Amino acid sequence: VQEGPAVRLFWDPGPERDLRGYRVERAVGDGGWATITPDPVSDPLFRDPDVRVGQRVRYRVLAEDGAEPPNVSEPSEEVVVVVAADPVSGTIP
Repeated sequence: VQEGPAVRLFWDPGPERDLRGYRVERAVGDGGWATITPDPVSDPLFRDPDVRVGQRVRYRVLAEDGAEPPNVSEPSEEVVVVVAADPVSGTIP
């Protein structure tokens, strides 16, 4: 969901009891994936302020557990957001 000049992501929490947190990955356009959370986030939401108007941004989330080294899930289905100048009207320059 675009929230002003940022994108807010929400997802269903994982049911695993040993869940440590979530990694959020972003790709701009057709570029490669990059992890944008330096540490796993504990809540099933994340706000990404590093987007630009007109960008097509793709996101996916991976869960990780508390093992050392952590086990990491397969990535979620990706979500695509095209960042609008006016998120209410969807205006893109």
